[in-house]
Amino acid sequence: MFGRAEKPVSLSNEDRWEKNLRDTWKFLNTWLVASLGILVICAAIPLVQEFDADGLAKGLSMLGHGALLSLAFGGIGGLVGFLFGIPRGMGQATRTSAKNGSSSTSDSSDTSSVQAASGDKSTNLEQISDWLTKIILGAGLTQLVRIPDLMKRLGEAFGKAFGDNSFLPIVIVIGSLVFGFFAGYLMTQLFLVKALLDAERAQTPVDTALKAATNFERAGQLRAATATLEAGLTSLRPETPKVAKRDLYERLTYNLLYEEPPSGFEKAILYADEYIDQEPTQPSPQVFTNLAAALGQKYRWDSQHQAPQQSLDETRGSALAAAQRAISLEPQMKSVLRTMWNPNDPTKVRSQEDDLEVFFDDPEFKKLLG
Repeated sequence: MFGRAEKPVSLSNEDRWEKNLRDTWKFLNTWLVASLGILVICAAIPLVQEFDADGLAKGLSMLGHGALLSLAFGGIGGLVGFLFGIPRGMGQATRTSAKNGSSSTSDSSDTSSVQAASGDKSTNLEQISDWLTKIILGAGLTQLVRIPDLMKRLGEAFGKAFGDNSFLPIVIVIGSLVFGFFAGYLMTQLFLVKALLDAERAQTPVDTALKAATNFERAGQLRAATATLEAGLTSLRPETPKVAKRDLYERLTYNLLYEEPPSGFEKAILYADEYIDQEPTQPSPQVFTNLAAALGQKYRWDSQHQAPQQSLDETRGSALAAAQRAISLEPQMKSVLRTMWNPNDPTKVRSQEDDLEVFFDDPEFKKLLG
């Protein structure tokens, strides 16, 4: 047994973001719970002083007005925090990130229009934020001397709902504004840039390949669609969205089932195994289904070309394991696999959905798909 590594584990950007998010939520939740606890204690004072229906009504009224006051001024603080939290240079950051994600001049040119559009939107948001924050700061600085009087008048205006206590609404307003500001600022810092980067990365050459392949498939040009998807593999990057990568491998391994053997099923098996090895935590039932079908084609081809029995047994075992894995991940895949396995299925196109018919008399396949 190996002990734990003594070196500190360096966090990836994604892990660091998640850690910052958890710490921020913990901080904000602690603040919120403490504030609500203090408000509940203050609302309970009238009930302690007058333990009757009138005291309960006063306490509930104080609690309700305090919650509404907190919600209103917390929202104002959150809006201001959002405006102040918009990072500067955001458009340049997203453009740089997208550019670094491309490894060739052609990739950069393919995404240049998307980068420009995102950069323009980011710049517009920054300009609006700058404009509003300057107005807020300018107006606020000129009114600093009036703040004490405004707070006093605010306390008097809301004090009637708190048993003529003008101090409590002032505390609620100030606390809610500060809490809302920090919540808006921190959430904007944590979410906005990441959301823009994710949106930027979503417009990758992989998505372009998937869309182009769809158009080829609709036009009946399956070979061109397959070639396009294979080319899309070269565009995969560590930051490529997992969903896009999964879709690419699912479509590619499926299309290869219709290529001429043995190259078609050999490539389908190669790419399916490649995806399964690379994404053990992101399993795809469709990829396992396609792998089972490709192995069925391989078994039939090898049988017709006098392959050794040991090789046939290994292929048959791998096909069975792939089918079992697909069904365990997605039970509905059983009907898809059964169509390819049962030669008497009335819904199938015999020339295209016979990949697993070679195992029709196999007892284990019959137990799994019968």
